[in-house]
Amino acid sequence: MGNTINTHQQVYKEWLNILTFYEQDIKLLNGKLTIIEKNSISKEIDLMVIYLKHSLNLQQEDIKSLESNLKEQNTERQNITDEYMTNVNIENTYAFYQNKISQFESLFASSRKEVIQFLKNKQS
Repeated sequence: MGNTINTHQQVYKEWLNILTFYEQDIKLLNGKLTIIEKNSISKEIDLMVIYLKHSLNLQQEDIKSLESNLKEQNTERQNITDEYMTNVNIENTYAFYQNKISQFESLFASSRKEVIQFLKNKQS
């Protein structure tokens, strides 16, 4: 049991680190969008910046939710004393969050791509 718990705790820590990286990336992209927003004289650009910032803010909320849930699951897992239930809980929770993280990364990749493309077009 200890080996499984330790392995999964390491994975959860890695996921939290990944989410922290994405949080920092969102702050950077929001900062760049803010600069464009301040220099904009076009309603079209203003609307696109609002749309992109909203998209990034939704991603930020997803990160906070995932972080909170991961920390909560880690705490709950530590309180379970039945070895079988602990292993079952760990495997189910691991699979669930592995899927959630994967979905988040896919959505974030497309949001990030959209923002980067917009930023490139504004630099041209």
